[in-house]
Amino acid sequence: TLRIAVLDSLVTVVLPAVLKEYHARYPKVDIIVKTADNVFDAERQLAQNEVDLAIITHDQRSAKHFVKTILKETQFVFAASPVHPLTEKDMVSLAEIAENDVIITNQQFYFSDMSNEDTKKTLEYIIKPRFDIWNPIGAMELAKQGCGIALLPYYLIQDATEKGELCVLNVPELHFTVWLQMLHHEQKTITTQMSVFSKLMKEIYHRED
Repeated sequence: TLRIAVLDSLVTVVLPAVLKEYHARYPKVDIIVKTADNVFDAERQLAQNEVDLAIITHDQRSAKHFVKTILKETQFVFAASPVHPLTEKDMVSLAEIAENDVIITNQQFYFSDMSNEDTKKTLEYIIKPRFDIWNPIGAMELAKQGCGIALLPYYLIQDATEKGELCVLNVPELHFTVWLQMLHHEQKTITTQMSVFSKLMKEIYHRED
């Protein structure tokens, strides 16, 4: 059995490709996937040995008691329905964003734990979200319906932008970078199931230097 904790936003866009290939190669391994509300929840599950591995997006700071493998860089962006007036502009300021209904996911976590202090202070000062939806997929769907401008990781909305369901706004003031990464507890014995899954994650989501 392989037990994995995964952030909500990664369950549908990152994990399926890995699980499909993993199952094709090792069909007799049972896989349990538990969602985590945020990085702290994923780390708690690791610390309490509820899972073997955790797949998260976060900054690159070292995590005490956890071994971290950095896989891929991604950006947070503001996205809106194609019919939103701001999508017609070449550049959009944070002040203009703030004049609209803003959708975020888990304000307390994302704003308070950002390592980029300038962006953190700017967002906290300017952005007063209308919707704080802890499920990022729900936030994305709300933005598609034209209910506001959503602050979301690009990997989550990439498919929607390619289909023309969402537009990414060019906001030069926004500098919000996170990295897809994999964690395990430093005292955890590395099983064959863990080792093979880790290797596969690196093959599919290699770090782009």
